[in-house]
Amino acid sequence: MSISSISSTVNNSYSTTSTSSTDTSQLEAQEANLKQQLEQVNSSKTMDAKTKQSKVTELQAKIQAVEAEIQAKKSSGSKNQASNNKVESSNTTSKSQSSENILDVYA
Repeated sequence: MSISSISSTVNNSYSTTSTSSTDTSQLEAQEANLKQQLEQVNSSKTMDAKTKQSKVTELQAKIQAVEAEIQAKKSSGSKNQASNNKVESSNTTSKSQSSENILDVYA
């Protein structure tokens, strides 16, 4: 029973990491799509200037929002990794400190 629960925990952790990278990939694909739309609007010769400017402004705002979201996900991912490293480091430090406190009674 203990092994199952440990395995389950590891799988959930992996799944979370996988999901966040998938989210980032989807956001990057969305950003690429928005940039392509922006290029199409800019190169359009059939749109009047006012409509074109409105579309450009709207697409630029969406691109900025997606870029901000991508950055937020990447930074939260690196913060999680950094905190995991810090915990692992502190565990190693406490283990080494506890081994220094061994007394030789027979000396």
